[in-house]
Amino acid sequence: MKRVRAIVRVVMDVEADSVWGSSTTWDQISKQAEDGVRGMFLNGNKHAMQEIPHRIKSLEVVEVRVTPESEV
Repeated sequence: MKRVRAIVRVVMDVEADSVWGSSTTWDQISKQAEDGVRGMFLNGNKHAMQEIPHRIKSLEVVEVRVTPESEV
């Protein structure tokens, strides 16, 4: 049996919520929200991983690539 690998590329809208002070700039909020969402996906925290599905507001499949797995 030959093995193949499928890679699915998606675009997600993920809600990042927090409380920012009135002196916080839009750029600071944007950067903090980006860092928070990136950390949620990359830090490996089990509790964060359970929270992700509740924060996804939309999901769009952009591309699916199927390639043969290289033989070792």
